[in-house]
Amino acid sequence: MGMLFFYPIPFTRNIPIYLAKQFGNITAKHRWFALVYIFSVFLAIPAILLGLSFAPSWVLFTFLGSFCGLLAFVGFVTVLQ
Repeated sequence: MGMLFFYPIPFTRNIPIYLAKQFGNITAKHRWFALVYIFSVFLAIPAILLGLSFAPSWVLFTFLGSFCGLLAFVGFVTVLQ
């Protein structure tokens, strides 16, 4: 799947390599990062998404609205800095 996204456009081929190097550097500094990353990517995020798929639609929209609001707030604070 990743090959379909990154291989056809030449300048995007370096993105996965760059991200892997960055994750390696972070893991070299902070050993706990690898465990937190694996837990969140393979357990926490899929469990949240599965739970939202079974929840009523108002719960899904409330969660998405809160998440988008949080992203907007973080982006706004980042721009202000």
